Amino acid sequence: MHKRHVASGDYQQTKGIRSEKRIPVGKLFGLKKHELIKTPQGTGFVKGKRSSGYFALETILGEKIHASANIKKNTVRLTARTTTLIQQMESASDSSSR
Repeated sequence: MHKRHVASGDYQQTKGIRSEKRIPVGKLFGLKKHELIKTPQGTGFVKGKRSSGYFALETILGEKIHASANIKKNTVRLTARTTTLIQQMESASDSSSR
């Protein structure tokens, strides 16, 4: 099991030099940032949201799983967002170190 703490709020709400672009916060297509979802492209946490229905997926360590997974096709939310993310990780076997 691997744990990671994330902030409880979306503190960055705008982008651009003069803050002219609003970042979508809250739920988008029924999902929030840092929720664990399962898609045909892989299982991971929602890293970024796009208003077109595509999401960026990452592991708990921050490694990219898929840059633009379609949320509208065969997506299942496994866990809701909390401040402490928990994910089962595979460990290296001891036989390879011999």
